[in-house]
Amino acid sequence: MKKAMSKTIPVKDGDMRAEYDFSAGVRGKHCQAMQRGYTVTVHRADGTTIVKEVMPRANAVLLEPDVQSHFPDSESVNRALRRLIQHHQWSELTNQQLGRYAEYFVKMEFTLHGFDVYSPEVDDKGIDLVVRKDEGQYYDVQVKSARDLNYIFAKKAKFPLRENLLAAIVLFSDNEAPILYLVPSTTWRRPNALFVSRDYVDKKSEPEWGLNLTKRNLHLLAPFSFENAVQHLLSQEIMDTHKR
Repeated sequence: MKKAMSKTIPVKDGDMRAEYDFSAGVRGKHCQAMQRGYTVTVHRADGTTIVKEVMPRANAVLLEPDVQSHFPDSESVNRALRRLIQHHQWSELTNQQLGRYAEYFVKMEFTLHGFDVYSPEVDDKGIDLVVRKDEGQYYDVQVKSARDLNYIFAKKAKFPLRENLLAAIVLFSDNEAPILYLVPSTTWRRPNALFVSRDYVDKKSEPEWGLNLTKRNLHLLAPFSFENAVQHLLSQEIMDTHKR
């Protein structure tokens, strides 16, 4: 007598069987363990136990989901990074070329954050850009750039400390993307190890506001990262709008 064959109901791709229940599942539950490394313990039928340590590769780099969607494999990541490194040989540029690049870089960053950006026809007052968000406050911007860590200065005659004057500081190091800071000119009202005031009394040099960039002082510049500074400007714009 032939045994009755059980009938298999086909499951369409993407469908779940009724008996599958993942309602109590936790998304990303083991994500951190995978990043740190984890231990696998196998209990054999003969009573012995095998313990295996699984560690991430020493040179493993984790990509965020929004970045990962653009890079399907390791080769595409390496290709993009090699291209990025090749384009960041800032030491090959002249001072004038570097300064021009810095101005365009600052323009694009303001534009990406929704600001209107204007360039003065005549640069006789030390103003490189004028920016504004919607119908809000205008800001004059003076762009300064430096290779690695160096001393940056602006003549006091062309950089009077006022609320709507900003200094955009662009730092360049070979094989690295530019780092942008945005400093309100009024910061120099309280000089410190980083923000300095030099008057050169009885000397030929003109008085200047300086930025003394060293490894020891660089942490003082961190609060003025471009992202932080722009968000502060936008929050001020919102407050001013409510006051009107």
